[in-house]
Amino acid sequence: MFRLLGGDGCCVKFASVNIQAKTGVVWETIKSDSEHELEQNIPTSILVGLGAKKMFRQPSKLAIGVAVMAATAIYGITEAAPAQAFIFNGDRIEVDAAQDLGKSFQVNFDGNVERNTVEGLSSLAKFTLTSVTGNQAIFNIELSNTSNNGITSRTSALGFDIADATVTSASVLSGSLFTNAVLNDAFPNGFGKVEVCFINNATNCKGGGGTGNNSGVLTGATGSFAASITLSESTQKFAMSNFGVRYQSIDDGGELSGASGTGMGTTSPIATKPKQPTSIPEPATSTAIFLAGVGLLSAGRKKQPARF
Repeated sequence: MFRLLGGDGCCVKFASVNIQAKTGVVWETIKSDSEHELEQNIPTSILVGLGAKKMFRQPSKLAIGVAVMAATAIYGITEAAPAQAFIFNGDRIEVDAAQDLGKSFQVNFDGNVERNTVEGLSSLAKFTLTSVTGNQAIFNIELSNTSNNGITSRTSALGFDIADATVTSASVLSGSLFTNAVLNDAFPNGFGKVEVCFINNATNCKGGGGTGNNSGVLTGATGSFAASITLSESTQKFAMSNFGVRYQSIDDGGELSGASGTGMGTTSPIATKPKQPTSIPEPATSTAIFLAGVGLLSAGRKKQPARF
C-alpha cells in the first residue's frame, strides 16, 4: 500500500530504496495498518496519470447496520401474534364472520340443583363457526360432560340466546347427539328462558326426551352435532349469550340420586400452545442482532470508507 506525500523534487521510499518518480510525484511505502488516508489537496490529474484513482472500499458498516435492523424489524412483523378470534365478555361473545370463520371458542358450564351449586357437576362445549351465508350461520358443536368429584350425570340439552337479533329458525344438520332445535322456551331449575335449545325432545327444552334414558352426553363422554341458526339480521356480525345446559340423572351416591339441574356458561378462548419457530432467532437473539445493527450503523456514520 502506498501513501502520496507531495510535489515536485520529492522521492519515493520503496523497500527502503529511494526512487525518483518521473512525474515528480512522491509515494511512500505504508507499513502501518492504521494509515489509510491520502493527504489532502492532491490534484486529481496526477492520480489519473499514475493510474492510481481506484476505489478501495471496505464493507460498508452503514449499509450492514441498516440491513440488520431491517431484517430484525421484518422478523418482528412476521412473528407478531395473530389477532384474537371473537370478542369475549363474560357469558357473551361477539362474532365477526369476516375474521372468525373457521375459528373456535369454548363455553364452560357449572352445575346446580334447585339453585344450589353442586361441586363437580360440569360440562364443556366447543363451538366452531364453519359457514356464514346471508342470515344463516352454521356451527359444529362438541359437547363434553366433564362431571367429576364423584358426580355422574347426563347433559341432555344445550341452549343460548342471540343478542341484537331474533332467531327465526334453527335445526340440527348432522350428528347423533341431538336431533331437534326448539325456539323460545326455557330451562327448568330456575334457569329461565333460552332463545334456542338443542335437545332430543321435539317440543320443549325442559325434558330430556329422546330414545331411552341415555339421551345426551354421559359423564366422561363427548358428543357432537352441526347446528344451523337463521337470524332476522345478517350473520356477518352477531353476539351470543346466556349459554346454558340441562342436566339429568345426577348421582352423587347420596341424596342427589336421580336429580336434575342446569348449568350456566362462561365463554373463553381455547388455550393453545404458542408456535415455536425452528429457524428464526428467539426474541433475545433478535434483540442482540438489533443492537449489533445499531452499533454498525453508528460506526458507519462516524467513519466513511477510504476512497483513492
